[in-house]
Amino acid sequence: ECAVAPAGVAAEYEGRPVIASAAVAAALGPERERRRALRAEPLGAVAGAPLQRGAGLDGALGNLFAEALLAVVPKADVALGYGAGRGGLRADLAEGPLTFGDAYDAFPFDNRITRATLTGAQLTRVVAAQFPLWIDGRRGLPGLAGLRVTIACTHAQAEVRLLRPSGIAVGADEPLVVAMASNTVGRFAATALPGEPEIETAELPILVRDAVAGWLLERGGHITPADFAGRWQLPPQEAGCATPPG
Repeated sequence: ECAVAPAGVAAEYEGRPVIASAAVAAALGPERERRRALRAEPLGAVAGAPLQRGAGLDGALGNLFAEALLAVVPKADVALGYGAGRGGLRADLAEGPLTFGDAYDAFPFDNRITRATLTGAQLTRVVAAQFPLWIDGRRGLPGLAGLRVTIACTHAQAEVRLLRPSGIAVGADEPLVVAMASNTVGRFAATALPGEPEIETAELPILVRDAVAGWLLERGGHITPADFAGRWQLPPQEAGCATPPG
């Protein structure tokens, strides 16, 4: 077992002191410099205020990620991004010029982007299933692009409606091309009805992080949290709404 030594105290491994190797440091030098340069690469966009993951309603960063996924998947209608918490985004974007290192810190994983085709009814079930997870504090609400969600309470149950950005309701039988990260595909299987055909998916050779960095490079300019707001409309707390309909 290797214990981490406090600052200023020599590290030990199996009771013996750990001695820094000049040869190893020299061998790693070029790679460390490459990493430093990669992290410092500018993305051409400037955050006018911090873009935060958000513990619940409309995390600006989750919606930003969703916008990037929507843009990179051909003919996508909707994109599901990440929320805060387990399995989601790991850091906010600070105010100021953004770099590739900022994108990496927000999502340091190598998940790829997946394209799926499903109906409005199927997507409604997937979105509805995220609401109780947020109520319980287990996961932040997912980021959205190309979509707005309204949740109203009827007899303490959640009635979920999906709307286009124009305000037009998404039809139950309407086919939708949905962009998402590969690690969120399981949400569809978890909400499938008995006997329902398996949703067809295709994984693209694009990392989520690279898609976000490329989208910011292409967009450029100033961005603010207000650019990525207004995706979720939740009922007031006094409504007592805790679970989506079965």
